[in-house]
Amino acid sequence: MQRWPLRSGRWHPSLRPKTSCRWYSIEHVRVKCRSAGEVTVSLHNIAKHPSRTPLAIMIPPLPSPASQADPDTPVPRWLQDHPAAVINYRWDPVQPADPDHPEDLPPKSPLIWPTPIHDISFAYAWLSSNLGLQPKLGDATRDPPLRAAYVYGSYLGATLAAGLALTESHHPSLLADPILRANTHHAGGMTIRGLIAHNGIYNWTLFLPDHPMHKRSRPNQPHRHGHGLSLTPEEDHNPKFAFLKSNIPSLFPSPESLFDPFASPSLFFQPAPLHVPGDFHNPSEFNNPPADLEAIKAALSSSSSTPPSPSEPPSTISSTPSTPTTSPPPEVSGQQVEEKKEQTAEKILARATALAMSSRPPRKGFLVFPPRIGTLRIPDTLFLYDDIPESDHHLPSDGHTPEDLELQAQQHHAPRKNSFKLQATELATLMRRSVSWIECKKLAQKEGEESIWGVQEARDREAERRVQVSGVSLSSTETGNAGTREGTEGMEQDWGMGKEEEEEMVGLWLRKTMEHHRDGREEGPDTR
Repeated sequence: MQRWPLRSGRWHPSLRPKTSCRWYSIEHVRVKCRSAGEVTVSLHNIAKHPSRTPLAIMIPPLPSPASQADPDTPVPRWLQDHPAAVINYRWDPVQPADPDHPEDLPPKSPLIWPTPIHDISFAYAWLSSNLGLQPKLGDATRDPPLRAAYVYGSYLGATLAAGLALTESHHPSLLADPILRANTHHAGGMTIRGLIAHNGIYNWTLFLPDHPMHKRSRPNQPHRHGHGLSLTPEEDHNPKFAFLKSNIPSLFPSPESLFDPFASPSLFFQPAPLHVPGDFHNPSEFNNPPADLEAIKAALSSSSSTPPSPSEPPSTISSTPSTPTTSPPPEVSGQQVEEKKEQTAEKILARATALAMSSRPPRKGFLVFPPRIGTLRIPDTLFLYDDIPESDHHLPSDGHTPEDLELQAQQHHAPRKNSFKLQATELATLMRRSVSWIECKKLAQKEGEESIWGVQEARDREAERRVQVSGVSLSSTETGNAGTREGTEGMEQDWGMGKEEEEEMVGLWLRKTMEHHRDGREEGPDTR
């Protein structure tokens, strides 16, 4: 395997491929991540297509084992007709290694977050520099040459793919503007034009027990099963969703990492409605306002004005002969007194901090993303999620129908169920809002009253065209063994998309989107 530094000369397809046949070839390239080791990029059929052919970038559903030198991640059938690059990012294994196979043990230095997003960033920079289009010498064309890239990811790969696509979707016509180009950090001859994400987690903060989604509006509602990351039958219909949820502590070093927008892409568009808790499992006092703030304020003021005195000999001990003699109390040194005062001060400060943070919840609202001044635009996106039929859900013993359960949930103000569908719908809604209320509205102000983007229906229609959401038909028999697997091969088989009909649908969407961009038939505001 060849090792290629990030800023070396351009890569040439004349190297001997790792695996090749008459119609298919695979090459593995190791890209240096500075002092953080290397990430392996697998190139599929790169030399068999012209350099202007759009490149498909695949991010696997789960990381490859650390002991595997050349990851053998299969490419879906609907991608095998395109030049593709697979970024085999590194992340701590989501399952504990088998002690009987020491070669599969995790590395001594844990490759936890943010290692995977760093690998994705370095790998994409290498792809853009070596496989992107380069301007010819003396070419003074207005628009810089850019090779279109389309990113596909599923499960953990969908999370990383969404963060990459949202921050690297520079529109070619906007890059031609010198003012806009000066306000961007785009480098290389490639830009992301499309995103396909299947069963991704786009807001990890929804799993925290303090998230407002889990709170009940009525005190007489039954409590949820356990706290934190415990699984509930009414929430986790998909075993793969439950599997990812239960492995959050092994994927992220602390709850603070869940608030990273590259880990939770929904936070690019709106802030999280809760403070960062101390751990993954227990509710934080910062997110739970006390019932009586005035009583706590009075307790804090009284405790701060009268700090506890050091222990003194009890004055009520009788000195009569009938009382047995006891050893004198230990003397309290000045250092111990100071330590107790410091501990008391720390407790008072902690309670005051909790009081201040709980009384001031995080700011609500939306963020402006992409920035108004820049070349980023929302890419054409297809969100996919496993749609388990209602017949596969567990019904209560009284025989209520799903319609009865939905009506009952609405009447009792039950919290929404966290699922792949909710994750995809939330991010898609935020992206559509950005297209409608930022991109289209800005263009309407620029063009004046005659602009078609001044009509809300036109803006909404463009947003729905740009960002689509679709359910993937799935039955309970196809999800029964999703969380238990043996070896890398079983992982790839269990964590695929599923039915051939769904893959054909995704392949058709990709071909139409590529033709849409190639023919210049875009109707969106980013081409005006």
